[in-house]
Amino acid sequence: TQISRKEVLLIDADFYFGDASLQLNINPARTIMDLLPHVQDLEEDYFKQIVTRHASGLSVLSAPLRPEQAERIHSEHLDSLLKRLPRYYDLIVVDCQPSYDERMLRILDNAEMIFLVLTPEVGPIRNTNYFLDLASTLGYGINNIFLILNRADSLVGVSPKDVERSLPKAVMFEIASGGRLV
Repeated sequence: TQISRKEVLLIDADFYFGDASLQLNINPARTIMDLLPHVQDLEEDYFKQIVTRHASGLSVLSAPLRPEQAERIHSEHLDSLLKRLPRYYDLIVVDCQPSYDERMLRILDNAEMIFLVLTPEVGPIRNTNYFLDLASTLGYGINNIFLILNRADSLVGVSPKDVERSLPKAVMFEIASGGRLV
């Protein structure tokens, strides 16, 4: 937001255990749950009352405060939101939960680009291959999927070169481990 001078929205779509607000050190007064009754006729003014504004200028639509509330969010809600929100924001980033339920697939169906974050460990590499296979089956363009290797400089696990050899697509970005700072 500060660099691009664009209006950016982060949607925390890990509806059970989302922690984007926690990671950004913000305390949301409202969450996506407040939108559900109004999602079909959502007005910009109301929506902007629901999001929390971070000091950086980033707008955040927070996940539910309680995990049991997640079941009330349906794929139709998300479809409606994702079709309306581009009118209000230049960029929309959706942080998804690691699942293939109908809600997450609806989000992926609406995505222009998919950034898949993995760590240099055997399980996440296997899961990345599973996702890439599923993405191909569902018709998501492989050129619209970008791999990000988190903790790339970790001294344990699989080396970045071995990660790349294990995947059918090259890693686009590598992020160093934040260690204790994180």
